[in-house]
Amino acid sequence: MKPAASRDDALMQAVFNKDIVEHEGQFYKMSHLADMDLPDGRTVLIVNGSPVTEKGEDDAYNATPGMLSAYLLQRTNDGWKVRQRRLNLDQIGSNGQAGAVKWITLGPGKPGFMVSAFYRGQGLSTSSAAIYDVSGEIRSLGGFSTSSDNGDACLPETAQCWAIESSIHVDAEPQASGYNDMLADFTDKRYTVEEGKNELQVKSHVKQRARYHFDGTKYVLISGENPINSVN
Repeated sequence: MKPAASRDDALMQAVFNKDIVEHEGQFYKMSHLADMDLPDGRTVLIVNGSPVTEKGEDDAYNATPGMLSAYLLQRTNDGWKVRQRRLNLDQIGSNGQAGAVKWITLGPGKPGFMVSAFYRGQGLSTSSAAIYDVSGEIRSLGGFSTSSDNGDACLPETAQCWAIESSIHVDAEPQASGYNDMLADFTDKRYTVEEGKNELQVKSHVKQRARYHFDGTKYVLISGENPINSVN
């Protein structure tokens, strides 16, 4: 690696001694996704691993997930020290990219992050949210689908087209588990198109909420409906 020119570089160099790492026979190009300082003085580093050949050439395809990894570091007089390593925390996303990171508070004293992963293929587009806890041992808390559409495959002969979007946030009400519920507000549009017409023939346009609750292991749906489940 080159000498650290920024904080991002310094964090990466504290974890890796080279840009490309091997894991279970596959080589990955490691890149900084996000980092955040925790109240206890530690820093969370999120890294994406994109598959490459041994020579460093891109080896990712549309359906290839990124290798999501996470590390806890602490600043000392000698630089950054790694306190926890989670190489290959998850395999998510497409084109070798895990997705976009959003920092969230899962409950009192429970920092975490959510990764929005996106997929596109054969006229379909979907996205999902994966949730992770960094308050102790870095771990996955599951996830759920957040958007779906078949707009690129929507033709006059298509029986049903759809466009489902959502906004995700953590509920403010505390829970006995210490992990607040996750709320997903969906907008579900079903439509068709007619030959020679630009207007969509909207059949339904429904707004609904799904509530996900932490069951001790992962977040599970406890009320409402995730409309994406009916089209996938």
